[in-house]
Amino acid sequence: MRTTVTLDEDVVLLLQREMEVRRMKFKDVLNGALREQLGGGGDDEVPLAFPMRDLGPCAVDLTHANQLADELDSLERAHALELGR
Repeated sequence: MRTTVTLDEDVVLLLQREMEVRRMKFKDVLNGALREQLGGGGDDEVPLAFPMRDLGPCAVDLTHANQLADELDSLERAHALELGR
């Protein structure tokens, strides 16, 4: 169904943000938001749930994170070349 709706500016901004985050079309974001708020759960979309876990006190040194990422990327490329990809 096609219809014309006047949206408040803050709603437009919220929809645009969701479009960018989810990389979805306007109508898909709008329909999903309306379904969620109106209680019409769609069977085609499974809600994401990530359990929270306490990892305890830990510290990760990210000083050389980019260097590590580059080294891992190089290893992956070398492995791909060995496999002939």
